[in-house]
Amino acid sequence: MNELTVTMKHLPPQMQPYEKCISYGTEFLTDAELIACIIRSGTKEYTSVALAEKLLELRKGKEGLSGLCSLSYEELTDVPGIGRVKAVQIQCLFELAKRMSRQQAKKTLNFCKPDRIAEYYMEDFRHKEQENLLLLLLDNKSNLLGEKLLFTGTVNASIISPREIYLEALKFHAVGIILLHN
Repeated sequence: MNELTVTMKHLPPQMQPYEKCISYGTEFLTDAELIACIIRSGTKEYTSVALAEKLLELRKGKEGLSGLCSLSYEELTDVPGIGRVKAVQIQCLFELAKRMSRQQAKKTLNFCKPDRIAEYYMEDFRHKEQENLLLLLLDNKSNLLGEKLLFTGTVNASIISPREIYLEALKFHAVGIILLHN
């Protein structure tokens, strides 16, 4: 049978993502099979797994999950078979992953340790395609008072005046600041 005409029910159970997940667990699913479980159905031409594989290859130079999570709603819905609902499901999946990562990192967050700060903000910065400069404002015990995205720049540059940094620090009555840049 041609792959384009095969439906999931024609595949042996060990090749069906739901059955494979139930039998072996989520850790045994490929990235495409995980995405296929999220999007649930394919098109007349593609099974949900084949559609998921197409999605994972969509971003040239950044294939896979990291490429998929950086796609906009418009880019997702441009793919035949990915409508409003599936695009939103995919974006929500990656937002959940980001929030879970942040929640885990927050447990050990100490604004005196650069590696912990980097771990906490990594998910937000990892997939940005433009330069970003984030200002963290701290009190005298290094507790976070607030954060402010100061600049979203070009592909390879962020330009900011020290004056803008100090004005933000004064607004929050901050004793300390940390600048984060991707």
